[in-house]
Amino acid sequence: MTPLDILPYYLALEPAPTDARSAFALARPVPDGVDIGVSVVLEDQSQCVEVFRFSQLDPVKMAWSACGRFLAFAQGSTLMVRDPSGALRLSSLDENVRWLGFDGEQRLWCLAGGRLEARVDNCLKTEIDAVECAAASGIVAYCRREKAGLCIYLHDGGCARQLACLSESEDYPVVRLSLHGSYLAFVLVSKPIDDRARVRIIRFDISTAEMHSLLDEHVAIGFNGGPSINAVTLSTGEVLAAYERGTCSRVWSLAAGQSPTPVSPDGFEVFDFASDPSGNLLAIVASDTRSAPGAFERQLLVGERDRTGWRFLAPRHGVYEMPRWRQDGRLEVLSGYDGHWTRHVFGPDEADESVEDAAWCDSVRVSKGDLEYDVLRLPGPRHRQAAIILLPRLHQQFVAGAQSFFFHHLLFAVARALAADGYRVVVLSGPGAIGRGRSRREPAGSYFVQIRSALDDLAQSLRAEGCRSIGILAGSLAAVPALRVLGPGTQFSACAFLAPLFEASIPVTESVRRYLVDDPSVEPLDDAAGDLQVPLMIVSGAVDEVVPLSQIARLRKRAEKTVAIELCVFEDEGHIFKQTRSWQRTQSAIESFFSSHLTMI
Repeated sequence: MTPLDILPYYLALEPAPTDARSAFALARPVPDGVDIGVSVVLEDQSQCVEVFRFSQLDPVKMAWSACGRFLAFAQGSTLMVRDPSGALRLSSLDENVRWLGFDGEQRLWCLAGGRLEARVDNCLKTEIDAVECAAASGIVAYCRREKAGLCIYLHDGGCARQLACLSESEDYPVVRLSLHGSYLAFVLVSKPIDDRARVRIIRFDISTAEMHSLLDEHVAIGFNGGPSINAVTLSTGEVLAAYERGTCSRVWSLAAGQSPTPVSPDGFEVFDFASDPSGNLLAIVASDTRSAPGAFERQLLVGERDRTGWRFLAPRHGVYEMPRWRQDGRLEVLSGYDGHWTRHVFGPDEADESVEDAAWCDSVRVSKGDLEYDVLRLPGPRHRQAAIILLPRLHQQFVAGAQSFFFHHLLFAVARALAADGYRVVVLSGPGAIGRGRSRREPAGSYFVQIRSALDDLAQSLRAEGCRSIGILAGSLAAVPALRVLGPGTQFSACAFLAPLFEASIPVTESVRRYLVDDPSVEPLDDAAGDLQVPLMIVSGAVDEVVPLSQIARLRKRAEKTVAIELCVFEDEGHIFKQTRSWQRTQSAIESFFSSHLTMI
């Protein structure tokens, strides 16, 4: 069995604001080789020192004080502060930390649950309840949802004053703040209807309380990982915002009294961006929608502003994540082109240097009438006469390297191991996927009909290449379409599911009901289970907080008399497996399942 190559995995990355130090959090094995820890590491003069280790694989929040003397980091409800001497102070909060920031007087502000607290020397100085979001830059801004509406306050550590109150509180369930110097951007997002939400961006000059509306449009808001809205305030009052306007998401410049001006190059779908403190350097992570290889990447685009506007270097090919500008003007970013994440630091003029080709894919764009999809072929010996299709969920895409979401990273690592063991493993990027812009993500007609056609067409192509049997590997929401292509006349011989959601009828998937529930082409779960023609493997956690385990029970009750169903259940795992032994058992169970049900050499 090929070892599962999944670590290290970075959860946070924050360069210091005053010097060349950098702090980051990464998941890696502990010395016993069985458990996993999340190490918070400080790099100083190229020397990396672990300053603390969390015992759980969970997200980490991190923030520096403006003077660079204090570093705060938190996981769950555990808050740590490192002082200039290297000493650590621990606080245990009542709820999980959602945000951290320092004000100009080095007070640490922490938003845990709905409570915003200010601390000095580990002593609680201020506490404010019912806070929606917060931002810090010299002072602290925060938003509360009150009877009068959405109220924005400024706090200097001593007292608070109300900056504004917007009466339409219930119309905007999502609110965000971005504060830089004297300017505050307030982002309001309505509840999406058919993948569109009304987005307003209002800018305040906090020194004069002057308010300007910069954006008021209905924009695309996708399911987790799909298009969204991200806004950053610059010291000049300009706001840079990434959102979809036209064919794909781009970075736009917003200013009072002016129409949005595109900043990022046309044809690139933006997933993340970061501006340096001056606002004149920009790092963008984007896919190139114009080609299949480019769509499977998350390329790095570095731009510099001059008197005539923005000038971008040639894109740096590969897979990138978490761009961060350092105090010395260099860019720190994660690179995952070889399948696992590593940190890279380089100057802006080095950003367009070529990188080694990891030979990840032989990408193919297939057109058959109105049907279009791309294929990522994973490297391996391909000595088996069997193929496995890795199917992404709606509004997701597996890229040619390390994955940004840990769940997808684990699933992709399993697929890589299968390819190394001789299976012909291909990744489908078809209708409903991100990376190719709006037209691919929102196919005309039924998403399910088109994804089923793409799977059938790809299966036919694989059989023409000599594959005698074909399996499907799908996780979470991707189980909805995968399950429904396994009935009478199916071209597939077996299917393995990881933490599957077989019916998208839970609250968290409400925004995709029209694709996966309301579409009459999507069979009800009981009907699809009763029609199954191939064996299944289901790997799941017994305490999955996302997927109702009753769905698995319903499927087994309907299907066990007609098809073989193998179960691998981890009693202490949730939706995202957090223990190395669970990852290893997952890989072993899936490899054994496919070895039993797909054609051998």
